[in-house]
Amino acid sequence: MNKILLSAIGLLISFASLGQVNPLNRPKDPVVISGSNLNSFSAFSSTSLVGFKYVQGAWTQIPIQVDERALSDIAAPYGPMAASVGVPLSPANPKIYFYCDPTTYIGVDPNTFFDSDDELVFMAQDAGEQFTGTTYPAGITPGTSQQITITNPLSGGVGYIYLFQNAGSLLPDAGIKYVTYASNLASTAGFPANKTGVNVENTQISTAFYTWHFAAE
Repeated sequence: MNKILLSAIGLLISFASLGQVNPLNRPKDPVVISGSNLNSFSAFSSTSLVGFKYVQGAWTQIPIQVDERALSDIAAPYGPMAASVGVPLSPANPKIYFYCDPTTYIGVDPNTFFDSDDELVFMAQDAGEQFTGTTYPAGITPGTSQQITITNPLSGGVGYIYLFQNAGSLLPDAGIKYVTYASNLASTAGFPANKTGVNVENTQISTAFYTWHFAAE
């Protein structure tokens, strides 16, 4: 079994024993891991990874998310409108990492595998105990196990999650939704009179712990 250790220094002090279901006790905190730290999965498609926790001798699938990223022209998000906002696409422009989305001007990641610039995200609250058994969960590809250890050096809390390649019957999000996203974009022909952009936007992202709202007119 491959293993990776993360030191979650940013977590607040939380004293917990390994016997608890969630020893980190951090329900609001995401854990983000670069693909460069998970090289053993670089040959797998970004949609084929699944996560599990091990609690009291039993496996439970947890939701994970892979965010694909690519290096693009700094003006790429503006697409054909880039010149209109004063930053035309150019080989001389700096390049930065953007999150890929086929419905935006950034488009899809040229590398559809879980490469080094992609990111894996899961919630700290989904960490469990260290696997001590011999039987792996159903629905995974044998021999693809990766243990991820999350620690808080300020408090001593430790938790574990396990990554596998999906054998074909599982969903990466495990059928669980932690985030509600609602966006209302009213497209206009070119820029509106107030020059704020090509869309009148009203977007809200909500979780059990916070809500984020963005509006542009």
